[in-house]
Amino acid sequence: MLLACTLSTGCSDRCSKSATLVTRQQSTPSTLPGPRQQRGLPDHNHSELPPHFWKTLRSEFQLPISHHPLVKQQQQRYLKDKYHFQQVTYRAQPYLNWIVTQIKQRQLPMELLLLPMVESAFDPHAHSNKRAAGLWQFTLQTGRHYGLIVNQWYDGRRDIVHATEAALTLLSDLNQRFEGDWLLTLAAYNSGAFRVAKAVKAQQKRAGAAVDFWSLALPQETMSHVIKLLAISAILQHPDQQQLNLPDLDSQQSLHYIDVGQPFALSQVASMAGLPLARLKAFNPGYRRAITGPSGPYHLLLPHHCMARFKQALVTATHQQRPLVTTACTATPRGPARAVPTDQL
Repeated sequence: MLLACTLSTGCSDRCSKSATLVTRQQSTPSTLPGPRQQRGLPDHNHSELPPHFWKTLRSEFQLPISHHPLVKQQQQRYLKDKYHFQQVTYRAQPYLNWIVTQIKQRQLPMELLLLPMVESAFDPHAHSNKRAAGLWQFTLQTGRHYGLIVNQWYDGRRDIVHATEAALTLLSDLNQRFEGDWLLTLAAYNSGAFRVAKAVKAQQKRAGAAVDFWSLALPQETMSHVIKLLAISAILQHPDQQQLNLPDLDSQQSLHYIDVGQPFALSQVASMAGLPLARLKAFNPGYRRAITGPSGPYHLLLPHHCMARFKQALVTATHQQRPLVTTACTATPRGPARAVPTDQL
């Protein structure tokens, strides 16, 4: 709870409200481009995190450093809580390899990796009072518009693989709509493309007025949303100057993708991978029950150090024609699964 507060609300009123996450009103299908099919997922199971991850990361930032007073104020709020800022970077570690690789493949600004810090404090179980869920805080309507499956077995908004794919597709579409302006893109990710476009149009009617993010009449929540990302980016540009120690990343702990190709029980997969069941569930939060649904998906994210063992166990099970879940386990469960509020985790 406290970690989510640190990066999702200002320090001055942190935890004083019932909802500690930044809530947002994502664009509805009427304001978005047409629905997208999920693309083929990249195979980068052999990629490695660079030895100096955070240093390498900031060398790939593309957005100009903002010296706006509001950004500087937000930096100071974060730096008053350095411990919790660092804790969120620890929480992010398992997911960074996957997200970074997808950002690079799309040639997008590396600052987008920081967006889940603002959206969810890198808690895949986070949800807002607007019913947005997951690292990227997709609403049900927008998630389904971008191909995310949500049913009694599985919630694609919480799935690291598919939610990241959908979020980067949404951001790419919004950036195209706003002609490459990333601040307007991030604003539209929060409040919807229609609202931002309406603000731009209103500003254009004013003779001689500047038409940029800082000049638009946008909701305070949307302004804060973008300012927080810019503040985090500025802090990471010069962490040493802020006496901020960022954790070294262990490539052995980074998550890698594997498609199992059949229904499976999470407990059996955990045993095959030599991984505690709770850890497996944390890395694959899209699965809402102890087993996958009968019609999929059947993919997993596993730590690098577990991959070889799991693949060998999977080959053995395949040769012996042993299913990873019994027929009895695939029966329709009673009642829907319920989301757990952030403050109860």
